[in-house]
Amino acid sequence: NDNNGNDNDNNPSDLSEEIQILTNRLRILFFTLTLPILPLGVILSLLILQLVYAATTSPSCGAGHPLRIYTFFTLIISTYATKHKAIRNWLFNYDRVRDGMVRPRGVRIYDQCFHFLAIAYVYYGTVL
Repeated sequence: NDNNGNDNDNNPSDLSEEIQILTNRLRILFFTLTLPILPLGVILSLLILQLVYAATTSPSCGAGHPLRIYTFFTLIISTYATKHKAIRNWLFNYDRVRDGMVRPRGVRIYDQCFHFLAIAYVYYGTVL
């Protein structure tokens, strides 16, 4: 008996094959979970463009005043959220790799304000 009571094969090729199989299964799982994001994102983008167009072209389109404000706020926050990190780095000259994990006070306050506005946006949308 060469494996001295161990039933596990510690053969590197078997281990790498198992890791490859597990990696492929996880890749398929994540692909399946994230697949609906693309069509939903396209549909939501088209919807927001339609709402902005309707809110700007005709004041009597059926969209009330709160919905117009929410539409423009949606456009602003969705545009800004994609650039938040770049704008923060530009404003505060902050780089996590260069400056370390501890963020300066101004950067923390700026991030907290952005998160507060994002939560307020969701809350305003639910009570609208």
